Amino acid sequence: MADVSAPVIGSMADVVNGRLEGLGSPEVTAREVAERRGCRPAALAAERAEITKLTSDLGAAFDAAVGAGPGPGGYEGSLGEGVEALW
Repeated sequence: MADVSAPVIGSMADVVNGRLEGLGSPEVTAREVAERRGCRPAALAAERAEITKLTSDLGAAFDAAVGAGPGPGGYEGSLGEGVEALW
């Protein structure tokens, strides 16, 4: 279960915590999976719920101009498009 949900949960946790370097790369994805390997489904669900709230809170701070701005870490789209891709 963790190998399937870990990259999704891990990516959002990394974004909320400002860890954007290498996001989506094989190395970072492997770390996200390794950090969650062996976790029970209930623990993964609890982390997902916490990260979803933090992500929502962070998103509420962005206005349209910020969302239209450049995405971080060399992402070719706008910040808003990057957030949408993660969701």
